[in-house]
Amino acid sequence: MEASEYLKMIKERLISDSASWGSLVTLALGITVLVTLMMFYAQG
Repeated sequence: MEASEYLKMIKERLISDSASWGSLVTLALGITVLVTLMMFYAQG
């Protein structure tokens, strides 16, 4: 199996898995917090 097919299968499985949305939200929140902290330190 090619790597691209394997990644596509994983992505489709993640999208179809409702539990993955929780991790996506957590990841988005983490990125938002990091960006906010970076902006805060840049101003300070």
